[in-house]
Amino acid sequence: MNTTTKLFASLVLCFVLVGCGTNSSTSGGNGGSTAGQAQGVYSGTASNGSNSLSFTSIVLPNDKFYGVYGTESGNVLLIDGMVTGQGASVSGKYTANVTDYFYTGAIYAGSVNVSYVPGSSVNGTYTESGTALTLTGNALASSQFNFQCTSITFLGLRQLDRDFA
Repeated sequence: MNTTTKLFASLVLCFVLVGCGTNSSTSGGNGGSTAGQAQGVYSGTASNGSNSLSFTSIVLPNDKFYGVYGTESGNVLLIDGMVTGQGASVSGKYTANVTDYFYTGAIYAGSVNVSYVPGSSVNGTYTESGTALTLTGNALASSQFNFQCTSITFLGLRQLDRDFA
């Protein structure tokens, strides 16, 4: 599978996952974390003053995080990499330890720490290798999780998983 096809499949996977959410949330003995409070699709910029990147990310109802980032040319996002990880939503704060898959094949560890207004915005930092980027983003209007996965959606995701193996 060529790089363009893999990139397209990755984006399709991210957007298919939007439809796999639920409106459920759970509380546990983990300091008040309530999964799903930060759920949504967010788009914005990541900047440290000298560098600026655009991003689109999704936080799933289980607080799993996926994002793509790069530079914009016109209305096209030229993707430099993908970030994924598991986070936690607690009282308007979302934190996640993430893995950054850079387009060259390099892999980096990082963290996301943002404040969020559910269904509205995220603001905070992304830190990797001691460098922090300021994140500012807004929720996309279509990022509501009022859909259920079907067996067809699940089978499609399984096929995408096989294609990446």
